[in-house]
Amino acid sequence: MIYLNDQWKYPLQVVLRGMLIFHEGNSSSLVDASALAPQAKKNATIILAMIPVLLIYPFAQKYFAKGVMLGAEKG
Repeated sequence: MIYLNDQWKYPLQVVLRGMLIFHEGNSSSLVDASALAPQAKKNATIILAMIPVLLIYPFAQKYFAKGVMLGAEKG
């Protein structure tokens, strides 16, 4: 449940979910030329949304591992 009234303030996950669930057009045939452009737009949006996470994670990975090891220590 989301409490935002303005669509421009939605988080990225909500926007992606809306794009994937409420797609334009129907997929009645195996290859539909009119449905190809919306599908390509969805795929490009998903890839672009993944890029920042893929770039930041390798640098932050050491902090994740340190936090897991710190929480696993017995005192």
